[in-house]
Amino acid sequence: MTCFMAPIPKHTRDSEILEFFRNYNPIDCKKIIKSETNIFTFIRFSSYNDCERAYNELNGKVFKGNTVVVNCSYNDFETGVRMGDSFQRRQWDNYDDNPWFY
Repeated sequence: MTCFMAPIPKHTRDSEILEFFRNYNPIDCKKIIKSETNIFTFIRFSSYNDCERAYNELNGKVFKGNTVVVNCSYNDFETGVRMGDSFQRRQWDNYDDNPWFY
């Protein structure tokens, strides 16, 4: 299971991201830099429950001075390819409305 988080500062280390999610058993994270101001990450979890709890408890929290969006991701962690509608949609009816979607 994977979560998406944005925005994040450019020089954020993976260890800082994993520390932010430490209570939810993250396995790994992958930072994506699309531009100077469009930087986000995918965080992989060992279970759906950990991913869901991270979304419920961290969405809207502050990370390194930024209020972040945390959402369950439709994308495969390794390839970035959209996996389909395996999660219930959250904040946006479709990803065209999400300014942070990769």
